[in-house]
Amino acid sequence: MIEIHKTNEIYVRIVCDISTAMDLKDYLSCYIPNYRFHPKVKRKIWNGKVSFFDVRTHELPIGLLPLFNKFCKKHKLEYKFMFDVSELYTDVTRDTIKLFSERILVKAYTTENKKIDAYDYQIDAVVSALTNKRGILQCVTSSGKSLMLYLYIRFLLEKVPDMNFILVVPTINLVTQMYSDFSDYGWDDIQKYCTRMCTGYKPDFKKQVLITTYQSVCKKSQSFFEKMDVLICDEAHQAKNLSIRDIAKKCINADFRLGSTGTLPTEESDRMNIFGYLGQIIYTMGYQELIDRDILAKMKIVNLILKYPKHIIDKNKIGGGRSYPEEKETCNTYENRNTILKMIIENSKDNDNTLILAENIDHLDRITTYLENVLPEKYIVVNIDGRVKTKEREIIRKSMETETNMVLIASYGTFSTGVSVKRIHNIIFASSYKSKIRVLQSCGRGLRTHSSKKQLILYDIVDNLCWKKRTGNIGMNHIYKHYLERKKYYNEQGFTRIIKELDI
Repeated sequence: MIEIHKTNEIYVRIVCDISTAMDLKDYLSCYIPNYRFHPKVKRKIWNGKVSFFDVRTHELPIGLLPLFNKFCKKHKLEYKFMFDVSELYTDVTRDTIKLFSERILVKAYTTENKKIDAYDYQIDAVVSALTNKRGILQCVTSSGKSLMLYLYIRFLLEKVPDMNFILVVPTINLVTQMYSDFSDYGWDDIQKYCTRMCTGYKPDFKKQVLITTYQSVCKKSQSFFEKMDVLICDEAHQAKNLSIRDIAKKCINADFRLGSTGTLPTEESDRMNIFGYLGQIIYTMGYQELIDRDILAKMKIVNLILKYPKHIIDKNKIGGGRSYPEEKETCNTYENRNTILKMIIENSKDNDNTLILAENIDHLDRITTYLENVLPEKYIVVNIDGRVKTKEREIIRKSMETETNMVLIASYGTFSTGVSVKRIHNIIFASSYKSKIRVLQSCGRGLRTHSSKKQLILYDIVDNLCWKKRTGNIGMNHIYKHYLERKKYYNEQGFTRIIKELDI
């Protein structure tokens, strides 16, 4: 009989014989991403696998107990818990949360002075988070995850007034936005409970709810995290990173653990890390259902395939094809490419706001300078990147909700994840990406509904430098290959897509 002992709020200890332990180690092993390229794998001194069961200490992350259960069923093994398993769950009814949300959101209004109420799926998500005590809310971008987190925090604070919370987000923008959203939802005395910790804010650790970035808090001592009763990771797909995982491991007393994300990683080892320290997926909500219910705006994707002159294509394929960085530089500096951005903006509806996403600062600056010089005076051209201070970013974000004909050029790093703006009508991918998480997160920047918007149009710019080989086959450049990957993601989500080819 296998015994399961609880070590803390992170691990259980599996008491079993060595043979069973080795089998469990193998069962909970998987390859790390890109393991074939790891130096130790190349030298054949490691197989590239990691195990989430420690055969030396017999410790297993609590979030992986469902996999342990599958292992025992597979091998017909019996086990018993040596602690009260009811500690892993709470008893909260849907009616309780629905009535609570109606009471707590009585003062919640949008910038358009529209009453904010929780949707049925948001109520269900909060119920799942509370009853399971740990887990992942896999709800798409713009589904209203900040409202879910708000109801979750306020309910626990009301039931257990001395609870301490740590809400970890990936960027400074999101620290400011989360605090602002909570205030908009009607938390009148938010300053009594919440404090912010990131560049530009001095935290007050006497307050119970700490909103911070991963980077700001990761070097804090173990004792700092031991006082936390609740760990919340927004954009939990990033919990695969070492610094975030370390935070989760240091919160040894946090029996409530919640992650929220629109898209989880596809690599098994990344998912196991997230599930192990935060919990399994406990609620899911996808794009298409919310679009069908008119909760999210409809989206049309326009793939603009830019066909380059022959001399540019010939230059790009010299030596069997240029590297990806060289190819990006060729495209980003090609003088006619920015004219496509001007064309999109001037042919959009009057009063539309447009978000342009670029990868690096040089490209962002080049686009900003060009558009400032060529667009008519009615357009407001601004940019956001790592050089822009936190409070200024928040001013720009909020101004997009009231201004018209606004063109915001932003880096993917500062604006692709979590940032919420309803009054975006057009998004332009000015740089190429193939990461599924980044692509879908970026799509979500404009999916929130607004009275001035019937649908979001996403312009995905594709640099086509493909060429015909002597064999008759088509040689594809790196950026075009990235487009083929993005096309798969769009089709998976059921987004409407059209293709236009343009010579530049």
